[in-house]
Formats: sequence, C-alpha cells, structure tokens
Amino acid sequence: MWPGKAPPAKAANRLYSSWVDDIDIVDLLDLADLDADASRRVTSLLCSNILEQILQDAFDLAGAPRQRKWIGREADPRLHVLLTLSNLRGVPYSFQLFGTDTQERYGMLNHADYLDFSIGLGSSDELGCVQCDIASTRSNAWDVFRTAALGTGAFPIGLAPREVRHSPSDYRVQRRVGIELP
Repeated sequence: MWPGKAPPAKAANRLYSSWVDDIDIVDLLDLADLDADASRRVTSLLCSNILEQILQDAFDLAGAPRQRKWIGREADPRLHVLLTLSNLRGVPYSFQLFGTDTQERYGMLNHADYLDFSIGLGSSDELGCVQCDIASTRSNAWDVFRTAALGTGAFPIGLAPREVRHSPSDYRVQRRVGIELP
C-alpha cells in the first residue's frame, strides 16, 4: 500500500484486505450470531461471524504457492510461527520440593500455552511442530492454525473463545514450563 495509489486487489494482498477493508465495527455489532440459533448460548458481546468470514477469505488462494527467499534461515526455508494461547484447563506439571527427604512431588497447572507451526512447501522432520504445507491449505494442520489464529484474538466477553485441541503427546515433545521433557 502506497500513499496516493489505489489499494491492492483483495487477492493480491490478503493482509491488507483482512485488516483494513474487510473489518468494520458495524459487522462486529451485528446480531446475526444471535439470530442463527436461538437455543445457542451467547459467547461474546461482539459478533464473531465476520472474523470467520475474513479468515475463510484469507485462505482462499489462487495460483501456485511461492517460496519466498526471505523466509526461513540457512538450509531451512520454512517459516516458524508460535501462537500463544491461554489454556483455561491448564497443563499439569509437578516438581520435587527441595529441602525435604520425601519423594513427593508438588502439582501445579500452567495456563500459558502455545502452538508451534512450521509453514512451507512439503514437510520437515522437526518434532513438536504442526506441519502446514502451503501447497494445500485445506488440511487438518491448517484447520488447527486457523482456529488458533482466531483464538489469539479472543478476549473474555468481547470476542468468542475458540477451542484448540492438543494431543497429550504435544506436551512431551515441546518445551513446557521452562524444561525440555523427554
């Protein structure tokens, strides 16, 4: 986007269209989310339907995917994206208290959570990353990415929360609570 020039076509710049053209307070104040299903409970003050539409449009891609030279590092041309999330249930962990002779462990819950995505052509062998192949954005991995992306914008009462499901094995591979688990 340049001063004095027309905005790019929607398909040419998805970020611009998503953040500038497609979003409007009028859409967020719409009542369509309430009218759609009267039996559904209210999850937010603002209507999140427009966010789902913007997300769907952002992934409606045409043409062959391009690998950008400026993405990635050295021999790895993939983009790594970490999305932080709030885990309301919490991730359980425990540790042994120092200064005691007992082997008991003290249990806690960590509510900070994240998802690690590896985005590029094909897949990599990196453990703990959700592999998102840009050749096809219609995979389960991309569904997780889209849900997590919407989840990062959710806030209590304002915008609808999103449920992101983790496999228990995700917590064994990725770094959690400052330590690497086996």
